[in-house]
Amino acid sequence: MHGLVEQFLKLRPPKFAGMGDPEEAESWIDELHKAFELLRCSEKEKVTLATYQLQGNANHWWKVKEFLQLQQTNLTVDQYEVKFAQLSRYAPRLIENPVDRAKRFRDGLKLNIRSQLVALNLKDYNELYE
Repeated sequence: MHGLVEQFLKLRPPKFAGMGDPEEAESWIDELHKAFELLRCSEKEKVTLATYQLQGNANHWWKVKEFLQLQQTNLTVDQYEVKFAQLSRYAPRLIENPVDRAKRFRDGLKLNIRSQLVALNLKDYNELYE
């Protein structure tokens, strides 16, 4: 991946801050697509490289979206909790209520874990995590 990032940056792709008109966003996407085609990037590589070019509001928006879509999947509960804590900084309003914080954490857990916790009806984040 390191070599791909170097090649990508040599192309001097544009940054995107999420300000301005929609045409600016379309232009940014078009320029990135050119670089992706030249470098023959996979879908995963495209996401990684594109997010590297986000700045300001656009970067903040991306991290909020990442928080909203966070799922435990193949992470341990401890790894999931670390990622949850890191990303939750970008969406403080979504978790300012302790009950909402606990519910959002629970809803991202694997189904087999989540189904056991729903029955306990835990509303405290720390109790839920433990």
